[in-house]
Amino acid sequence: MLTQLNATKESERKIPWVMFVLLTVAFFIALHDPVRSHSIGDDYLPSEEKLQRDASDGNAKRQIGFLMVGGFGAIMLIMPGRRPLQMNGILAGLMLFFGIWMLMSILWADERGLTARRLVVIATLASGALGVALRMNPREIMLLVLFSSMAYLVAGIISEIALGSFMPTVERYRFAGTIHPTNQGVNCSLVILAAITAFQTEKKWRGLYVACAGFAMVFLLLTKSRTSLLSFLITLALYLVLVYAGSPRFMFSCCVAATVGFTTLLFTNGSIMPALQKGILLGRTDQDIDGAMALTGRLPLWEQLIEYAAARPIQGYGYGSFFTVEHIREITARQGWPIAECHNVFLEVLMGLGLVGMCTYALIQVVGYWGSISYFRATRDPRYAFLGSLLMLGVVGGLTESTLLVPTMQTFVQFLTLSVFGLQAMPDVMRAKAEAVDTGKFSAPKVHAKHGRIVRFPAGTT
Repeated sequence: MLTQLNATKESERKIPWVMFVLLTVAFFIALHDPVRSHSIGDDYLPSEEKLQRDASDGNAKRQIGFLMVGGFGAIMLIMPGRRPLQMNGILAGLMLFFGIWMLMSILWADERGLTARRLVVIATLASGALGVALRMNPREIMLLVLFSSMAYLVAGIISEIALGSFMPTVERYRFAGTIHPTNQGVNCSLVILAAITAFQTEKKWRGLYVACAGFAMVFLLLTKSRTSLLSFLITLALYLVLVYAGSPRFMFSCCVAATVGFTTLLFTNGSIMPALQKGILLGRTDQDIDGAMALTGRLPLWEQLIEYAAARPIQGYGYGSFFTVEHIREITARQGWPIAECHNVFLEVLMGLGLVGMCTYALIQVVGYWGSISYFRATRDPRYAFLGSLLMLGVVGGLTESTLLVPTMQTFVQFLTLSVFGLQAMPDVMRAKAEAVDTGKFSAPKVHAKHGRIVRFPAGTT
């Protein structure tokens, strides 16, 4: 009953549209380029010169946008009326240690100026995420993600149409909009996940949420980003299993789908392989199936980066300090394509912060996701499962992309989710559950009067 009353109060709160718009504009300034689809090359890769220039001089536009996010978060923290700040167990401790380790890495960084700039960016994102987390409830966070991501998708469509670069029937076309196609794929994934959750939890405009999810799915496929699509499908599957695990209808549907899939494979024999290979390539003609299986050149890249990591296994090269101009030149020359990131978030953390940082980062993700499961089971609110899916999308996508050192809206929502579970005061039902566990843990054993043996009674009994 208490959970239902709290959910009703949250749904009646006025949506903070001003906060939505300010954050959306700030990230658009930092990360989006209205003429991106016109200026991008046929291979959708930045030039080596641009990567070196960004590494040495930074990007003023990005710095302005991220400072806006950080400033907004700082204002939200200072203004009265926010939720209490609370250190929630091991997750808060891991986040604090990780932040300190990142700051300490400037002491051993090869390029301290580069590390300092990256630390400022990550600090602004963290500040913004914490400020928003202490002001918004899960419903408002869900609507913020839906609003911002949908705005970026629409802006990208308008941009391509205005520039004449929206040509979905062209062979090598990939929908980019105002960002890289891979990032646009993540953006579309955020729209779909938020829209599905809104459809489940909102009482009004449910048809609109279905339309948003279907619309974003079309453009996710048009990005032809295999990593984004696979990450989304895995994340969606985990979300549905968590939310509908107790539903007989859902379990029956899963069994039917699995049966149909295995039956199709059994009776089509080898005739399905060409179609399967075509599906893996998503219609892209810039590489063959062997290139896709090699993760578009990532495997050779990772092998080379491991050689560099072995030289500094414990502390790494300093946060964001590995891809100096010199390293960009060396790795680009050896791999044959412009490279300024590891294309794997765990390897990226390993290069910057060593094994200590990588293990801490992995633990943060595991504990954070488990927190989302615990909150959902206690409240039965799908919006907590949605927050967990934001983390999972970053983890799965991070296996092939550097989602930490390439600050994006996805990085921000990951920080936002971790702030909710690690640094925001718990909901009443979770607080009561935690207090009950603590009371039972520290209650003294009692001696059974009749038999004289020690018996652990439930807390509060005599």
